[in-house]
Amino acid sequence: MTIFLTLVCHRLLREIAEFIKVQDEQGFLKALFVKEHRIAMIEGYHRRLSTAVASFQVTRILVFTSVQWLRTTTLGVSPARHSRLAVKE
Repeated sequence: MTIFLTLVCHRLLREIAEFIKVQDEQGFLKALFVKEHRIAMIEGYHRRLSTAVASFQVTRILVFTSVQWLRTTTLGVSPARHSRLAVKE
């Protein structure tokens, strides 16, 4: 899942870079005429970035929880006790 999210973010960042390049190449008057469209595009990118960040956070939580669960089940020791044992070693 993390690889998929990484690819989605990479594609999104390429789209944003292309959008910025196009905006930079436009003349001043044309930029004024397409102002509403530009704002809508920026808001769309903002929403997509927010969704991607939230997805990475959920993935991070799931991975952390899975690691804790694996430690508990494979070692037969609670994560807190495992941490104390690791410190003593």
